[in-house]
Amino acid sequence: MQKRQVLIGIIAAVVLLAAGGFWWFTQGAAPVEDETVVMAPPPAPPAPPPAPVVADDATKAPAESDAVALSEEELDRVKAEADELAARAADLEEQVRDGEMILDAQAKQIAKLEAELKKAKADTKAPKK
Repeated sequence: MQKRQVLIGIIAAVVLLAAGGFWWFTQGAAPVEDETVVMAPPPAPPAPPPAPVVADDATKAPAESDAVALSEEELDRVKAEADELAARAADLEEQVRDGEMILDAQAKQIAKLEAELKKAKADTKAPKK
């Protein structure tokens, strides 16, 4: 009996030392955040409007060609943006169709399970002969 009490005392001392050591080492550790917050980058500032073109009568032709080049660049940028948006819209429409198919399959599965449940209830309620 005496040996058993000594053994229990040693085990209790080891457990207390381990708990104390754990506590000691965790006191210096930095606290762990419960939630990680990821900040989105700030939105890009809007592009400045193109500078107004002021031309003399002598330089009117080159200024007009610059304005045409600027407008063509702007048109190309808008077309590229429209194409990108159309592709994103198509992807989203495909995701919606996939989601609807999944919902339909789940609805069919639920209806089948409900029918099986009704059948099982009817079988249990039926009088046994």
